[in-house]
Amino acid sequence: MRDCPADSPIWRVEIRAGKQHLKTRWRISSWRDLDTRFGDTVNESLNAIRYVVPSDDSNRSRWPEAPLWQAVRQEVSEDLFEMRNFADPDLIKSVQRDEHDKLLAQQMTGLLSTRAAILGIVSAEIRDFAHATGKEMAYTIEANPDHFTKKLASAAGRYHIQDN
Repeated sequence: MRDCPADSPIWRVEIRAGKQHLKTRWRISSWRDLDTRFGDTVNESLNAIRYVVPSDDSNRSRWPEAPLWQAVRQEVSEDLFEMRNFADPDLIKSVQRDEHDKLLAQQMTGLLSTRAAILGIVSAEIRDFAHATGKEMAYTIEANPDHFTKKLASAAGRYHIQDN
């Protein structure tokens, strides 16, 4: 009889990832990011833990994986295939950090050019002006190191950069 709950049990498996985990580990901050990497996050979660069937073996690492867990992992690997990019999140972070660094360098060059133009610096003097500007920035930092340290910590927090 199919209407009998004992004859047709329903199992629900929940895989949770908090906002900070998604943002920090996977760099997911938009619905588009989630759509692209959802399969990767779920797949990694399912591979990071095991649901096993206890046995007489005292070493739990040798206990067999539960059929339910095998089925869940199989379904996720097949059904969420389109929602995976198979890229290591650390590699993604590294590439994004490099791209952002290039963007900042371009912006700094643009700002330097604009400042030089405002101050009437000509092309022949731009190299010396760039050196002088660098020294000026260093002196500004040295004059107020606490302020710079706070700004640095704030930026590091925004970009999830940790001291090594």
